[in-house]
Amino acid sequence: MIHTSDCDKLFAFNWARWLFTLGLPHCPCPLCLSSWMFLPPRPPAPLPDSRFRSSVPTSNAQWDSEERDKRPPEQVIREAIQMRLEEAYPNVLSMEDLVRILEIEDRALLKLQLEALQERDLIQLVPLEGKNVGQLGFRRKIHLQNQEVKEVKEADHMKRVSTSEKPTIAIITNLLCEKLAVDAMIEQKTTFVRYKTEGGESNVYTIGNIGPHRVISTKLAMVGRELQAKISSASITTRLLGAFQTVQHVFLVGVGGSVPHVYEFEKHSRLGDVVVSAPVRSSNGRSPMGNGTHSPVCPLDVNKPGDPVYIYCDHLIERDPKTPKSTPFKFVLKRYEIRDSTLLKCVDRVLDRFESDPSNCQWAQILTSCTNAVGEHEGSVNFSRPPPETDKLKLKIDEGVRVDIKHPEIPEDLERFYPLGIPAVRLGCFGSGRPITDNDKLRDFFAKEHQLLSYDSEYDQVLESVLGNGLNSFLIIRGMADYVEGRQDTQWQPYAALAAASFMKAVILELPSSYSP
Repeated sequence: MIHTSDCDKLFAFNWARWLFTLGLPHCPCPLCLSSWMFLPPRPPAPLPDSRFRSSVPTSNAQWDSEERDKRPPEQVIREAIQMRLEEAYPNVLSMEDLVRILEIEDRALLKLQLEALQERDLIQLVPLEGKNVGQLGFRRKIHLQNQEVKEVKEADHMKRVSTSEKPTIAIITNLLCEKLAVDAMIEQKTTFVRYKTEGGESNVYTIGNIGPHRVISTKLAMVGRELQAKISSASITTRLLGAFQTVQHVFLVGVGGSVPHVYEFEKHSRLGDVVVSAPVRSSNGRSPMGNGTHSPVCPLDVNKPGDPVYIYCDHLIERDPKTPKSTPFKFVLKRYEIRDSTLLKCVDRVLDRFESDPSNCQWAQILTSCTNAVGEHEGSVNFSRPPPETDKLKLKIDEGVRVDIKHPEIPEDLERFYPLGIPAVRLGCFGSGRPITDNDKLRDFFAKEHQLLSYDSEYDQVLESVLGNGLNSFLIIRGMADYVEGRQDTQWQPYAALAAASFMKAVILELPSSYSP
C-alpha cells in the first residue's frame, strides 16, 4: 500500500510523473505534494480538448472565489453538525466526538449551534454512560408518523423478532434521507430502535410490507474507509442477516455520484437519475432506452466470472520498473459479481413495460405518490426535486477556475423515452475507493478504464458480509446526487434517494409472491 513514509524517491517521482501527464499538478494528497519538487514548473493548463473550447463560452468560466460558500459561518457549522448527527443516527455523538469530527475547537460556538438545532426539535439530549457519565450526548431526532415505533432494550431482541417476522427482502441504507425514502415505500410497518450510549452500536430497523413481500430495512451508522466505519458497517449487516435467515434478496439503496459522459448521452446520468448495478458486458454501459429496446441484463452466462457490478479500489502499489506499463502503479481491486439473476430479471420486466408505454412509468408514479407523504412525516428533509438549474456540471481547468460544461442533449429519436421530470434509469457498474475518488483526474481515468457509470461511498465490507452470508441475489440502486460519489452536495440527496427507493419498489413488485414464505 502506498504510504509517503515508506515510499522511496524513485517511486514518488514515477507517481508524480504519471499524474503530471494526467494534468494533476495540484493534487492535494501528501504524496503528490511531496513529489512536485522533482518536477519543473508547469504553466497554466490549457483546455484539455478542443471540443471544450468551441462548445463552452468563456463567459461560463467562473473562479472558485466567486463560488465559495457565502452562508454565515454559524449556519455552515450548524448544518455540518446536523449532517454528522444524521450520518451517525441512531448512535449518539458527544461534544468530544463533534470537536474531533468537525475539527472545531470553539466549543462555545458548537454549543450555540446545538441549542439552535434543539430549539427546532431536530436533536435530543441523551445522558451518556460509562466513562462519560454525567455528560450529555446528542442524537438526531426523527419524527415518524403513521407507523409504530418501539424502543427495545434487550441485546437479543432482533433474534427474537425474527421468530415471528420472516422478511425475505433486506434493504440497507446509510444516510438518514435514504432510510426515510425507503421506509416511505413500506406499508404496515413497525420501527424498532435500540439505543446504546456506552460503546457498541445502536440499531434501527423497520419491518413491513411492499406488495406481497415482507421486508426489513436498516440504516448503517457509518460507511467509509476508516477502520471503525468498516467494522461497523460489516457487523450491522452480518447481525441483520444472521438474525433474519429467511432473507433471500438484498438491496443497497441510496445516493451515488454520476460519472459524466458529456459526449455519450446513453451513459450520462444527470442529477436525480438512477443507476442500477448490472454486468458491464451484458448492459454494455448503455441506458435501457438507448435504442428504444434495451438489451436484457440477464444473459445466459450471467454467472460467468469476470462480470463485476461493483469494483472497489483498496489501494495502489508500485509496479515493477522493468514492466512496461502505462502507469507506474496498479490498482489493487475487489470485484463483486451478481451470481443470482432473479432481481436483474425483475429489472428487465420493469424496463420492458416502460419502453412499451413510456407515458405510464411505474417508478415515476411511485415517486410522485411518495414525495408529499415522506415530506410531511419528516419536515426537516425536503424530498422535492431541486430546480433544474442547480444541476451543474463543471470542469476544473486549473487551480481556481472551473468551466460550466453543457449536458449532452437527448437525441430526437429517443425523446419519448426520457419524459421531462422523470428519472432516467441506466444499467452498469459502480466503483468506489478513496484512493481514486479523492482525485478528479484519477477518478475519471479509473471510470473510463472500468466502464463505470457511478461511484458511491465504500460499501465493500457490506457486500463482503452479504456474500459471506450466502446471499447471491443483491442489487445496488443509486440516485445521482452529485458528480463525485453522492456525498459532496446535499441539495439533491433526498430527491435522489427517493428516486432510487421508488425504482426499488417497482423491482420488488415484480418478484413473484412465491418468494415470500
